Amino acid sequence: MTGANACMVLNSYHQGCNYELVSETGPPHKKEYVMGVVILGSKYLGKGKSKKEAKQAAAANALETIYHLRLSLGTGAAGVVKQDFSTDSGVVAAFSEDAPAPPPPPFTTKAEPRDDEQVGTTAEAADAATLAGDKAVPENSTPTDDTTECPSAKRPRLDQQDNPVTTDSSSSVHPVQQLMRKYTGAVFFFTGVSGPPHAPQFEAMVRVRGLEFKGVGASKKAARSNVADVALQYLGDSRQDGIHGDAQVANASSIAQTLADRIAQLSEEKYSELVAMTPNNDKLRKVISAIVMLKGPVGTSDAPAEVVAMGTGTKCIGGESISDSGLAVNDCHGEVIARRSFLKFLYLQLEYCSKGQDSIFEKTPSGRYAVKPGITFHLYISTAPCGDARIFSPTEMEAQDNHPLRASRGLARVKIEAGEGTVPASDQIQTWDGILNGERIYTMSCSDKLARWNVLGVQGALLSIFVEPVYFKSLVVGSLYHEQHTHRAVYERVRGVSGLPEGYAVNLPLIRGVSNQNARETTKSAQASLNWSWGSREPEYIKCKTGKCDEMVPSQLCKQVLMERFLTLWDKLAGEAAREEVLRQRLVPGFTVLVHQAPQLGAKAADMDATVPVDTLPFSQDFTSAEKVAPTPPVEIKANLQKLTALELRKYCTYGQLKMVALYYQEAKRKLFDHYKANCGSCWIQKPSEMNNFRL
Repeated sequence: MTGANACMVLNSYHQGCNYELVSETGPPHKKEYVMGVVILGSKYLGKGKSKKEAKQAAAANALETIYHLRLSLGTGAAGVVKQDFSTDSGVVAAFSEDAPAPPPPPFTTKAEPRDDEQVGTTAEAADAATLAGDKAVPENSTPTDDTTECPSAKRPRLDQQDNPVTTDSSSSVHPVQQLMRKYTGAVFFFTGVSGPPHAPQFEAMVRVRGLEFKGVGASKKAARSNVADVALQYLGDSRQDGIHGDAQVANASSIAQTLADRIAQLSEEKYSELVAMTPNNDKLRKVISAIVMLKGPVGTSDAPAEVVAMGTGTKCIGGESISDSGLAVNDCHGEVIARRSFLKFLYLQLEYCSKGQDSIFEKTPSGRYAVKPGITFHLYISTAPCGDARIFSPTEMEAQDNHPLRASRGLARVKIEAGEGTVPASDQIQTWDGILNGERIYTMSCSDKLARWNVLGVQGALLSIFVEPVYFKSLVVGSLYHEQHTHRAVYERVRGVSGLPEGYAVNLPLIRGVSNQNARETTKSAQASLNWSWGSREPEYIKCKTGKCDEMVPSQLCKQVLMERFLTLWDKLAGEAAREEVLRQRLVPGFTVLVHQAPQLGAKAADMDATVPVDTLPFSQDFTSAEKVAPTPPVEIKANLQKLTALELRKYCTYGQLKMVALYYQEAKRKLFDHYKANCGSCWIQKPSEMNNFRL
């Protein structure tokens, strides 16, 4: 694009960019300036004869590196370098001197070609010439067009994916080139154009391995890039799950839709079965959510599947009922209740592991447990989750969001006590005494919690001590489903979370609506919430306002009950790393450790080994003998970790302290919260800390 204002274009992608002067060199009559701009934690540099030109060059470098968007600036913007797609990295820094490494692109995939892959014929390659004037991209070729159409005030559209984000050596290769390299014979077609004249949406299709994938974009190149992304992600998943190129399916979309309809049907049938056990329960179905476990390839219609957790509800706890003992459930929305019911299911499977029985888990070299290959979990919600996924007008709904840069898009939102719906979050700080004095409780919306689960996993902090992160493979939505809004709310707005610890990634679930959307529920919301998990004989009902089954009967989903189940597994399943972390944080006062000292000249034998209480042993303490000797080096602390049993944890550790033992989880959580603060209009709104300061 020629003559573009790079700063303006970059600001349409990332509002509020901050530029800073990095250096100023040269004589007074011939200055050279270097400016930097920070995007998603990485700095991009540009240089020019003036600060304005350097600022433009830095913005152009960021656009080129992150979005492959090339802008042609004035001659003074010397720092802008055209991108070379033929290189392995696919990224060129503004200039080589001390240039920071660019962040990874939004997503990559590790889809390797199989030995039985069919190679396209010359005729198939020639058919790609029908791409409305665009030529097919042959294998190992690079794009030759030097300009890329700049979408007018639109962020790049990121189509649905179903793999967690990973990083590999090909992460920055253009998706069309990557697809042609990995799957020889892929043929692209343009199928049409839709949308208003001022914001057209081009539709493209790629045929590869007997499957057809569709995608759209603001330009032909964007559409082709998006459809290549979809194909790469799906084929990478198909290879892992065992769907072969000769599968009897019309195209990938039909596979996904069949899966979505099957998950919805199983969920609705299970709900009908459960509510039949209790009379006068018609109002419970306003929001139904269920988690379905699938064993086997996702694209196989006869793969075993069953519902393992379910929840209903649209209300949250009242301020007068908050509990500092972990006996109340704060959020009774269907998706949240289904997820907490799923935790019960995971604890049950871990109990099977502790007894040597068959389970969905298998032990990993790290000492923790992971879900066995071939087992996937899928979330169903009968209506769009509250929050960002539901901020649109159903009567004016279009296939594409024509106003993606509206201030309301992608914001963190909160549910308010004694009401339905959400409002934008605004860094509210909630206090225990303030709530008791009449302040309304704020709870993060279900859209935000789904985005959180796609980064941290659905297992939560305590279970992270025992198991690897567990992610949903797909999300199926009933009524009020809008593809673009749901994708943005559930994972697109958190794709910029970077620096996650080992085992964590931004999960990109397959997202689909059902073929026949449910009618909008206009009945009054029930004051109760249903929950059930696999292994339970009958459902449990929670009074939403109190968060309990009855005035004196807590739910099986409350924090205290789940903490109890955690501690019953500690002695058998807790690894050495978790036990060492408890010791390092000094959560158990009086626990004894063995202190070994390196022998020193003049030191007595009694000083070489000593057993002292850990709470009286500062890590910086110097041990010396009775005689005058030089200070000893740092001591090595060893402990009999097996003596650190659940009995000590139960006596000394609070619920909140045990959650902090999951170091990797807490680090990933911090990265997510930092991203929310910087990109979603507010920090993550948390409940008062007093809710987690209880012991059993």
